[in-house]
Amino acid sequence: MLNPNLQTTQIAYSDDMINLAVGQPALSILPTEMMSQAAIAFAQQKNPEYLNYGKEEGDGHFRQALANFLTEQYGFPSALDEFFVTAGTSQSLMLICTLMTQPGDTILVEELTYFLALNLFKEHHLNAIPVSMDENGLDPDALEKILKQMGKPPTLLYIIPSYQNPTTVNLSNERRQKVVDLSQQYGFTVVSDDVYQMLGYEGETPTAIAKHIAGDSVISAGTFSKILAPGVRLGWIQAGPEILKKFRKSGLVASSGSLNHYMSGQIRLALEQGMQTAYLQELKQVLNHRLNLMDRTIQDHFPLETVSYTKPEGGYFFWLRLPEHIDTCVLRKEAVQRGLGFTAGPLCSPSGQHQNFMRLCFTFYTEDEVVDGVKRIGELLKEKV
Repeated sequence: MLNPNLQTTQIAYSDDMINLAVGQPALSILPTEMMSQAAIAFAQQKNPEYLNYGKEEGDGHFRQALANFLTEQYGFPSALDEFFVTAGTSQSLMLICTLMTQPGDTILVEELTYFLALNLFKEHHLNAIPVSMDENGLDPDALEKILKQMGKPPTLLYIIPSYQNPTTVNLSNERRQKVVDLSQQYGFTVVSDDVYQMLGYEGETPTAIAKHIAGDSVISAGTFSKILAPGVRLGWIQAGPEILKKFRKSGLVASSGSLNHYMSGQIRLALEQGMQTAYLQELKQVLNHRLNLMDRTIQDHFPLETVSYTKPEGGYFFWLRLPEHIDTCVLRKEAVQRGLGFTAGPLCSPSGQHQNFMRLCFTFYTEDEVVDGVKRIGELLKEKV
């Protein structure tokens, strides 16, 4: 049963708070100059094609540029006919639920996951069953055990395999292969939320699960929201031909055409001219610096005799375990009174567990604000341990 408190566990935050729950890029690191250059180059083309509806699956020139970019980033070939253009991963998930599930269907999710995805599943009246995780991510043996116990296979398995939100762990290549094998054996679709796949700062990132789309049991949902800018509202579904047919035949695109045709033309130029690749490298350096800053501040100001965590190698977040007696939902209310915010563990749990965990984001605030916020949360924790 999906956590019934998902809709009620959010708190309204004021603008003057340091809310380390916010999982967005800082305004200061968004590529305004690059986007200006791309916009000027795009406007100079005066191409009326991009002022029309566009093909249902998205502009072919953009999809080819995207395929070339992902071939470079992922380390294996991608082709333009593997892509369906969306307005971002959230819309991709909405389309997947709308076109591939029915109310009452059972889906599987990681025991800890992106909390807004859980709300989306709830809105579609899906029965979400959690699969246990360990320090290496989703446990394939636990997944197989659940599958054997089910009378009917699930419709979907939703996972975040790289720099997972909220735990920051990576699913190994061996485990990815096992999950894909199980999907083909039992007849369900793996929906891989790959928003952080290209945001590895240290160590080796496992191979993108999009490598397995040929079997028509895997969907990779990607986006420019974290590697470029959320405001461009541009993403993609990468999948095999039988799955993509469902999206091309959707009434939504039959009526409106491509879901972000105009912006895809501009981002196409950013891809073709190497702007996106150059910015991504710069972005990773900036975010790695911020990650290390938060790590040092936690080390200096948290009561580490009772608080534990593993330093992430990529992504946006830290995931911390607090003493068993601390309920982070209660602690968060007190933090709000002090002008602070963080994500409480139960918000990320489909079963409402992990009461003594918190998620902190290092990407949104200035460096001084990150230090100040972490330091003050550490002071609050020292009062409780």
